[in-house]
Amino acid sequence: HLETSSVLMREMPIQLFQRHPSFPVDHESAPAVDADTVHPPVAGRDYPQAKIINLAGGTVELGKPASHPTFSWDNAYGSAVHNIAPFRASAMLISNGEFFEFVNSGGYREQKYWSCDGWAWRTFRNAKWPTWWVSSGPAGAQKFHLRTLFEVRPMPWSWPAEVNLYEAEAYCAWRSERDGVRWGVPSEAQHAALLPAASPAERAERDVCLRDAAPATANANLVHGSPSPVDAHAPSPSGAHDTLGNVYEYCADTIEGLDGFRVHPFYEDFTLPCIDGKHHVIVGGSFMSRDDLTSPFARYHFRKHFFQHCGFRLAEQSAPTTHAAVEAEGHAKYETERQVNEYLALHFAPPAVQAPPVLADSPLRDTFIDFPQRCAERLSTAAERVGARNERALDVGCAVGGATFALASRFDSVVGVDFSEAFVRTAERLRSGEALPFDVRREGESVQHCVAPAPAASVASRVAFQVGDACALDVQQLGSFDAVLAANLVCRLPNPAAFLASLRQLVRPGGVVLFTTPFSWFTEYTPRENWLGGDAQRSLDALRIAMEPDFELVEESDDMPLLIREHQRKFQLITPSVTVFKKN
Repeated sequence: HLETSSVLMREMPIQLFQRHPSFPVDHESAPAVDADTVHPPVAGRDYPQAKIINLAGGTVELGKPASHPTFSWDNAYGSAVHNIAPFRASAMLISNGEFFEFVNSGGYREQKYWSCDGWAWRTFRNAKWPTWWVSSGPAGAQKFHLRTLFEVRPMPWSWPAEVNLYEAEAYCAWRSERDGVRWGVPSEAQHAALLPAASPAERAERDVCLRDAAPATANANLVHGSPSPVDAHAPSPSGAHDTLGNVYEYCADTIEGLDGFRVHPFYEDFTLPCIDGKHHVIVGGSFMSRDDLTSPFARYHFRKHFFQHCGFRLAEQSAPTTHAAVEAEGHAKYETERQVNEYLALHFAPPAVQAPPVLADSPLRDTFIDFPQRCAERLSTAAERVGARNERALDVGCAVGGATFALASRFDSVVGVDFSEAFVRTAERLRSGEALPFDVRREGESVQHCVAPAPAASVASRVAFQVGDACALDVQQLGSFDAVLAANLVCRLPNPAAFLASLRQLVRPGGVVLFTTPFSWFTEYTPRENWLGGDAQRSLDALRIAMEPDFELVEESDDMPLLIREHQRKFQLITPSVTVFKKN
């Protein structure tokens, strides 16, 4: 816990600590404590000019060989092979000088650069610059020192910016706007492509754990008591500096077990509780890393708001074509407890909760509530009307499972697929027979307690749930279906055309697809070039054309409104388009 303790030390008052004579001194580039801070910093003089390198892509394999004679925690073992496309990346970690450009341009004041949760964190902390930057001039002067473990020094502009992932993502969004390039942090596979050794076998040969000291090409194993300039060490053959040591690097991926993952018997909670879609991979080790932490196989994971001796580099991102790409950009909007509660309310709350009191005695109330169940009934009726079989149904974008369970009363087997791991876990708990309590807002912080009932055993036995990307469905694994439901899904996909194309294989001849969609079209979900219509062409016409010639439009209406409750006095009214297509 040396590393974690050192991070906590940097967050505490400096007068509580003093450097032990045996503790390594800061890197020789550290400015003298009594020197003046350089202001404003100049690229090429006070910090390196940014350099972008081109990577060829190809096959990258993650995972540590079980025979390798060093210790690792459980998530390092197993194997995962990734085929990555060619990409561009920053040769160096983003320096304090580069990050200052973001701070000085007002990046911490512009909500547009931050994810929803990132902005909530920034406002909660009232963050105006990175945590370990110390304002050292008049208010608004943007002059800074840096808090290291034992000193407050004039800002070393050439050292890496140590920030959390929310801040790194905001910087990437700002740079994307400035450069006209879609930047993000690299995926774990992209980072592996930067390493000096391509394969697990080669990485094993170069493992720093097998040496008495860190190599001259890395600031690790406490060779120094601080970070070092981002260009202080020679680059790897890829052209990337600091792929090992200096500071950890954030990855876009959340932690997952590799193929063959097994929980470590000495520490069962090291990885497993963190496979939740919220803990992001950090790799590479830092100046404080020792022993197994310096291994090229080491994989650690933190929530986005946590601090560590951690920085980041840029990697060019293709336009998002899958939900996974949107997740990597920090727009996972459906993973919070609040969202799970809201969807449990939409799917399972009693009528008095789903509709406002003004509709309590109105015959119209049933027109607005139980939307997932009404979708299931509409799809089942359509399938029966066109003579489709009632063997298998698929619910894409199933959320917490309301429509999936309802379909199981009419079909022999139903599969629910959703991109959100939190939604799928919730649906699985219901399927296993667990009634789930949830809260709905009354006003302010006042809530009403509700319970989502578990389905009958006869229904649960017909249902299966799985995490999946609607834009990249595994059609071979899923098989074929007699009926497919896509409720309020199409205009929330990064690449609707990819989903529609998969239906040609997923739907059996004579089978049906039911779409409900308000055709809202927001660029935060769907790049403008991927919209279906929404301009001179009606979206409904574009959907029909996209489904032809394999499908025939057999039903079109606007008679399935729904209410989404925000609190007891505020509801959203949505009147989606409803269409049914039959497979030829």
